[in-house]
Amino acid sequence: MTECSQSRQFEWREIDTELKRYLPQKKVTEAGRAPTGWLIVGEDIPYQETGIWGGLSAVLVPPSFERDHRFGNGWAGGRLGEVSITYSKEGEAVSSGLSEEVGDNKLEFFCGATKPPGANQHQVFIAQPFLWFWDAYQVGDEWRYLTLGGEERKLVRFQVGTEGWTLEARAEEVRTFLHTFGMKLLFQFELFKRTDSDFDGEERYEYSDDWGRFQYHEYASRGMPGRHFMKALDGYFYVTGLLGKSKPRMLQWQSDPSEYEDFIIGVSEDGVPVTHTSDPDTLDNHFGKSPGAPHYLTPIYFSKDVLNKYASSPSRYKISTSRIECLNLWGLDISINGHDLVVAYLGDIGTRLPSEEHQHWRIHNVAPEGGIDEGRFRRDILGQWADSPDAVNEIRRKVKRINEITEDGLGFAIWRSPNPHLKAELNALIGPVSSDPAALTEPVLTLTKFLVDSLNGKAINRALKGEEIDSNKHLVNLSTVLEKNNMPAGWIQTLRDLQGLRSRGGIAHIRNSETAKAFAAMGLKGLDSRDDFKLILFQLNNALDQFLGEGVTEVDRNRNRDPMAVPAQERS
Repeated sequence: MTECSQSRQFEWREIDTELKRYLPQKKVTEAGRAPTGWLIVGEDIPYQETGIWGGLSAVLVPPSFERDHRFGNGWAGGRLGEVSITYSKEGEAVSSGLSEEVGDNKLEFFCGATKPPGANQHQVFIAQPFLWFWDAYQVGDEWRYLTLGGEERKLVRFQVGTEGWTLEARAEEVRTFLHTFGMKLLFQFELFKRTDSDFDGEERYEYSDDWGRFQYHEYASRGMPGRHFMKALDGYFYVTGLLGKSKPRMLQWQSDPSEYEDFIIGVSEDGVPVTHTSDPDTLDNHFGKSPGAPHYLTPIYFSKDVLNKYASSPSRYKISTSRIECLNLWGLDISINGHDLVVAYLGDIGTRLPSEEHQHWRIHNVAPEGGIDEGRFRRDILGQWADSPDAVNEIRRKVKRINEITEDGLGFAIWRSPNPHLKAELNALIGPVSSDPAALTEPVLTLTKFLVDSLNGKAINRALKGEEIDSNKHLVNLSTVLEKNNMPAGWIQTLRDLQGLRSRGGIAHIRNSETAKAFAAMGLKGLDSRDDFKLILFQLNNALDQFLGEGVTEVDRNRNRDPMAVPAQERS
């Protein structure tokens, strides 16, 4: 090792191998100006059998702060993390341990640990503003946060013991915090090793630049009996701020133009896709913001597979035929057209979808096909009240109407109201988002729970005589009740087919020889789950229409014969 070396690469190979193991190169020289991955921000290494001990601590300092270059005078901000009371002639001074004045500079606490009386291990702390900045939450020995895209990411992790502790934070998130608050992080460390090995004289080596300063020292230990020697490695360095790709919620719309992806807005005469950036500042609007540029409301098309990522995490994402939301982080209006493509507006992609989600959507971006549905066009472009086609909501509307009719004609609704969990499933039911046959499973289960399992079995059985009841077969019993009351019952077969698809079609059980029969009963091919789901919805809607088309007439006829069957509010 060269004394006073000016080389950017500190010559670690001559340092004691044990010291290098406890404070390796990556902790110091590679953690400097542009750290990546995990960054050790605090550490206390208790005395080891090898004779090694030491520690590292990070302190928030102003950009102008420069640590005293001299070694051996203690750490800057050494009293941070400790509440103290001092007495003088001027009176009593209380320090919270959160900040400390050093000359004209204010140093602030970033992390530390204590072992209070009665505790069996260290208690580790990190600055609350850093955790608040990232909306972090604790999970065991980690702090985590959700990216704007809804992905859970580790922010801080720690290890504690009866004697020592280690605290690490993700470098990118630390630097974004420093950038936002206009601070830099001062790292100070020291590491010692006691050895009985003999050596000649005293050696000291230093390395320094505007980034940091390090010292390696070998010397005889005084005040101890016998021949003992010390090897010491200490120093300090800085980490500065930089706005990273991952941003907290408060910075979610601070995006560089380079972070916006280009999306297909059309196809040229030669069949070449035409693209344009989703940067909203480059788009035209109704007020002539950027004449000649694509309009903010330019439709952009995506394969339905784009929703796979979100459908697989229902606890974080809410999907409907008109919108996708990620908790309270973001929301994007969408629609699904007749070609089963997801449609969004170019401007909405840039303003409502976090930039870190853009690449995911770009992968599934396809050329325009099918246009936007008429309902959405009338709402968004013409400003009219209009609904978009939604086969699932049509089923729910018809079920509600049939319940009203049967409650009036039979004295009870044939379906129970869905519980909150089932209601949430129905609200999010948009069908398979891929062609994989397995993707049909959850939609079929949800529909079966709604149309078969939610039948009001007790009320249906009460409407029959004992010998007429087929135990635990609500569909059979419902058919009997409807026939006895001159109401259409043929549509019940479609519900039987749906139940058979769940039980025999490889949905709730392993596929077998009955699977093909169950699929054939509903006219399904089993090749593309999206096509099969459309057929299921068509058949269910058609079955409910069979009841409504005949049932309303029959009930109205009965009500005309008996005026008292008309509700009082209608008679008045």
